[in-house]
Amino acid sequence: MNIVGSMLACGGITLQKLTHNKDDQKGESEKISMLCRGHWWLGVSCMTGAGLLEGWSLSFAALALIAPFSGLTVVFNTLVAVHILKERSSCMQIVAVTIILLGIACTSAVGPKDSQSYTVHQLVNMFSGCQYDDNNNGPISYKNGTRIGYGTSHMNRTCIITLSACRC
Repeated sequence: MNIVGSMLACGGITLQKLTHNKDDQKGESEKISMLCRGHWWLGVSCMTGAGLLEGWSLSFAALALIAPFSGLTVVFNTLVAVHILKERSSCMQIVAVTIILLGIACTSAVGPKDSQSYTVHQLVNMFSGCQYDDNNNGPISYKNGTRIGYGTSHMNRTCIITLSACRC
């Protein structure tokens, strides 16, 4: 799914670039806003779909395994830029694409194969035991009604992240 998302992102960027290239060839009086270009909006839709697909792929594998595949967008864009947009590539770009592909292959070969998943009930329980101390000592974690204190437990780190976002 992530690979399809990368291809879709590449297609969206390419559509947007093609519409800009066509508009650059027109005279000043014939140019229109990009917001009025159908192909430009199709490119935006492709990029939105790519984001959704890449996000959805995270539910099937560990982030450490999925994230490197985002580098395929660079690879696809380089290939499309040369073959469809007729842009020139340099030796440095070819080396960079090769390094990206090697990195993806190595990460996939030795990366984690499993990711921990939680049910909705487990997530609610994980976040429900979190309260913030009014003296700015940080989050307080409770387990079975007993305060287990401040510090570096997983629950406290989760509370810090959650409550820091809420207190802004």
